[in-house]
Amino acid sequence: RDRKLTQFIIPLMSCSARLPVYGLLLGFLFLGQAAWKPGLAMTGVYLFSIIIGALVAAVIDKFMKKEGKSFLMMELPLYRFPKMRLIFRHSFKRTLSFIKNAGPMIFSLSLVMWALTTFPNYQEEDAHVKIQSSYAAKAGRIIEPIIEPMGGDWRVGFGLITAFAAREVFVPSMAIMFNVDSEDENVQTTSLLEKMSTATNGHGEKIFTTATTVGLIIFFAVAMQCMSTFAVYRRESGSLKLALIQLVSFNVLAYILAVAAVQFVKIF
Repeated sequence: RDRKLTQFIIPLMSCSARLPVYGLLLGFLFLGQAAWKPGLAMTGVYLFSIIIGALVAAVIDKFMKKEGKSFLMMELPLYRFPKMRLIFRHSFKRTLSFIKNAGPMIFSLSLVMWALTTFPNYQEEDAHVKIQSSYAAKAGRIIEPIIEPMGGDWRVGFGLITAFAAREVFVPSMAIMFNVDSEDENVQTTSLLEKMSTATNGHGEKIFTTATTVGLIIFFAVAMQCMSTFAVYRRESGSLKLALIQLVSFNVLAYILAVAAVQFVKIF
């Protein structure tokens, strides 16, 4: 029971894939300010992840069937010199298990995301034009009414769609959407932040404001966007239904919290 509960809330824990997104959004919020401010904000984001994970775990715990008192104990391993033969054998078995069980689903989802961002205008050499006319961009335009309460437009929606391939893809997706072509990472980030500060939606309103950026940070902190996590949870739980519940519930919760945060920050 404790193991299942832990598996369910793992996506709420901050991971390295989120760091590029946090770096971009916090860099926008604290542009030109002292370095300790975004650093402190990053710490706050990690604390928020821990708090929201604890709250979700407490809620789920109330609904999970209890089968008596838990006697789960976490023991430290024996301290001894490792045997390389056993390490390689164990590593090989675990890697092979991951490839066999999670690999096919990760590959399938990656293939879908590649197709959405490549077709139908796959022969176009200009990456900006190709992305603008892709199925993923069209999907972004379709979900724009859903993204608007978060303060974004279809370009932000496109970025959120591509983030399902990998969260860190959100940053290069935004760079493509706002036509930032530099190959130098520092120059690209600076140019992207400048484009973000002046970007407007179809109503002439700024897309990236303090409220919108805070909402996006909260969305990425809570949303379930990792295909690897989805595939592994499907394997470990042995239930596609539970994996889909995790996927849908966390994304809905992330959306609700993001919209609430945007509206709250707008008021103040």
